[in-house]
Amino acid sequence: MEHLFFKCPYTQALWRGANLPDRTFTDNSISFEEKLKAIVSSINNKVLNPIDRQQPLWILWRICKSRNLLVYGRKQTDWKVDLKQAQHEAREWTQVLYSTESNSNTTQRLSGRHKQSMWERPPCDYVKINYDGSRRQNMSTGGWIFRDAQGFFLGGGQGKQSVNGDGSLETELQALLMAMQHTWTKGYRKVIFEGDNKQVQELLTTSKRNFHMHNWILEIKGWK
Repeated sequence: MEHLFFKCPYTQALWRGANLPDRTFTDNSISFEEKLKAIVSSINNKVLNPIDRQQPLWILWRICKSRNLLVYGRKQTDWKVDLKQAQHEAREWTQVLYSTESNSNTTQRLSGRHKQSMWERPPCDYVKINYDGSRRQNMSTGGWIFRDAQGFFLGGGQGKQSVNGDGSLETELQALLMAMQHTWTKGYRKVIFEGDNKQVQELLTTSKRNFHMHNWILEIKGWK
C-alpha cells in the first residue's frame, strides 16, 4: 500500500502535480501512517479551502482506479488525467457537502435519472448488479456493473468464455454466472442480479426446465 499510494513514481508525480498546501504527501521521510493521518486530518482543517480538504481522498480513489485498470484492463492511464478527474470529483463532492440545497438537488437529480432510465433501486444495504451477454461466433462475452441503493456506480467487469449450441440463452447464463463469481470475490453478500432475458428468470425462479441448460442452472443455483 505504501508503494501504491505514495512511493510509486506514477503516484509521486500525481501528488506533486496536485500542489497541495500540505507537503506531507510528497515527503519521503514521513511514514505511511502519518500520511494517512494527514489525509484524514485535512477533511476537518478549516484553514484549507473546501476543495483542498477533499482532494487527497479523491486522489487515493483515483490511484486505486488507475491500478485496477492497469491490472484487470491492461490499460495505462496518464497521471495528469487521474489528477484532473480527482480534482473534478473533489469539486463535485464539495458542492454536495457545502451547498444549502445539496440534499434536494441530489434527490432531484437521482429522481430524474431514475425516471429516464427506468432503473429501480435495490433496498437499502443491497447492491444491484445489472448484467448482459453477447455472442460472436463461438465466444460469449459477459459484462456487469455494480450500483448501490442510491444508484451510484461501484464498479464492473467483463469476461469471455466459449459457447456451445445456439448460444443465445447460454450466453446470458454464462454472463450471470461470471457476474456472480466476480461479485463474490468483491465481498458483496446482499445482492440483486438483474438481466433482460425472461428465460433466465423463469429457469431460475419457476418450475420450468431446459435439459440443455441444466448444468448451467445447477451451477448458478450453487453460487446463489
